[in-house]
Amino acid sequence: MISPNNLAVMQGYTDKTETHFVIVSAEKKLYCTATETTKPNETLLPIEESDISYKESLSHVHQCSFNKLDHKKNYELIVFDKNKNIIANRFFKTLDISKPQITIAIESCTSDIVHLPLLWDNLKSKQPDYIFMIGDNVYGDLFHEYTEITHSHLWERYARSWRVFKVFQQKHLTPVLAIWDDHDFGKNNSDSSFENKEFTLFLFRTFFNQNKETSNLSQGPGASFTFSIAKNSFIFLDSRYFRDANSNSAGSYFSNEQAIWVKKQFEKNSTNTFWLISGSQWFGTKGQDESFEINHPETIYDFFKAINFEQYTIHLISGDSHFSEIKKVNIQNKSAYEITSSGMHALPIGTLEPDSRRFYGSNLPNYVIADINLLENKSHIFTAYTLFNIKLFSMILP
Repeated sequence: MISPNNLAVMQGYTDKTETHFVIVSAEKKLYCTATETTKPNETLLPIEESDISYKESLSHVHQCSFNKLDHKKNYELIVFDKNKNIIANRFFKTLDISKPQITIAIESCTSDIVHLPLLWDNLKSKQPDYIFMIGDNVYGDLFHEYTEITHSHLWERYARSWRVFKVFQQKHLTPVLAIWDDHDFGKNNSDSSFENKEFTLFLFRTFFNQNKETSNLSQGPGASFTFSIAKNSFIFLDSRYFRDANSNSAGSYFSNEQAIWVKKQFEKNSTNTFWLISGSQWFGTKGQDESFEINHPETIYDFFKAINFEQYTIHLISGDSHFSEIKKVNIQNKSAYEITSSGMHALPIGTLEPDSRRFYGSNLPNYVIADINLLENKSHIFTAYTLFNIKLFSMILP
C-alpha cells in the first residue's frame, strides 16, 4: 500500500484574477502567502484563510484564497507552520480566458490504493488549463467490510487520498473542479437515503473549496454548481444527494429542484454551449449497474423535457463506468454526444458490453483531454490517453 505524503496542496477554483487553495497536512494551524515569481520580495496576502479539523483526526485542512492576480504572471504559494517556518511551496497561474481554446483534463475513479503516479505525470505533460475530477475521486467506503463507515473514517479517507495523489504533490499546480459520485458520497450505489449525506456534503466542500459565488461560479442544489468560460457553461450535476433508489424505475435521478436550476442556467446564457456533467453515466449499456437510463428509464426523458433540452446546444459528460467511451444518443427530436471518462486508477476493470451508439471505447486506465474551442461555431476535440502517453482514441465533436 502506498504511504501518504506529509502534505498535499490542491489549487481549486480559479478564474482570471482569483484562485483558491486547499492544503492537507498534520499541522493544525497554517498560514499562506504568495509572491509573483519576478518580485519575490513583494508579499501577497490571502483574502480568506481558515483551518478546518475534525475531532481527533491527525489530518487537517487549510483553505486560503487570493485575488487581484494577473493571468499573464507566474506566482509562488508559500505555506508556513504555526511558528512561521516555511514547510512547502508550489507554483501556480490563473486562467487565461483570452485564448481561443482551453484544454481540460477530465478524469474519474481515482483509488488511492491502486494509485498510478505515472498517469498523473502523463496528464500533466498535456498542460491542461483545468482538471475536472468527475466522481469517485475518493473511495470513502473502502474497507467497509471490516470497519464502520463513520464520519471519522470518511474524513481520514479524504485526507489520505489527498496526501497520496501525485497531482497534489506536483510543484506546478493545475486548477481542479470536482463533482462526486457514490464512493466519495460515502457508500457504493448510494442515494438520497444515505444517512451520512449531510456530513459528506460538508466534507466534499471542505476538501474541494469551490463553494463561493463569483462571476464565473454559481452554486446549485446539493453539490451542484456551474462554471462558465467565455461562451461555454460547465454544469456539474449532483447525481447522489437527491437520487431515488436504483430499484425505482420511475424515480428521480437529479430531482425537480436541480432540473429547475439547470433550466435557469440555460435561460440566463441561452446562446452558450452547455456541458452537463454527471458523476454517473447518462445513457448506460445493457449489463451495467448504474446510469440514468438503466436505473430510472421512466423519468430520464422527463428530465430532458423539463430543462427544454431541444432549445440549446448541449453535450453530456460522465464518469463511474471504469471505461471511457464516446457515443451518440437520441433525446426527443435531436441527438447528443456523451463523453465518458473512467477510470484513472481503480478496480475492477469495466466491461465494454456491445452498444451500437458507441464510436470509441477503452477500459484501460485512462483520462480524457478535452480541447474546448472558446470561439463560436468551432469544433471540440476529445482524446483518451493511457499510460506512457499512449493515445486510445480521439474524436472531433461538431
